[in-house]
Amino acid sequence: MTTETPQDFFKKFVLRAFNEFRSSAADEYLAKTAVHHANVLAERVWHRYKDTNTAKVLGAKDVSEFRDLLAASECADFALVRDVDDGFKHLVLNRKSRRVTSADQVGFEPTVWNRFFWNSARWGGQIVIRADDGTQWDLLDVLQNVVQMWSRLLAQC
Repeated sequence: MTTETPQDFFKKFVLRAFNEFRSSAADEYLAKTAVHHANVLAERVWHRYKDTNTAKVLGAKDVSEFRDLLAASECADFALVRDVDDGFKHLVLNRKSRRVTSADQVGFEPTVWNRFFWNSARWGGQIVIRADDGTQWDLLDVLQNVVQMWSRLLAQC
């Protein structure tokens, strides 16, 4: 059995999970599945190119540095995807570069409307990331940026 290429993994898992989440943007299960696959792809790219083409892994010496470089130079939202996925896995994060510390900082937020207030949530609600500093993001928007990053980077491989 051969290991699939990062491009194959992207098409088979990342895009499928993202499109399923996009079609039901208030579904936390679909959200975290899509986030997980988008985060795992860094591992796949690292192992595929670390010994054969270090430019593809941004010259990183290990996968953690590769993830940091992706966020710093390719797509800042990748850091949020990493935090959301790691938080879901470990419950609490202590990595210094994190913006999210706890799994509880990601979840469903209903659409709110009354004559005084309309929040920016999608109709039916959305999955929201709340950073340690109080900043909030719609997870679907963040994930869209990361999927676009992977599409661009993998087209260069």
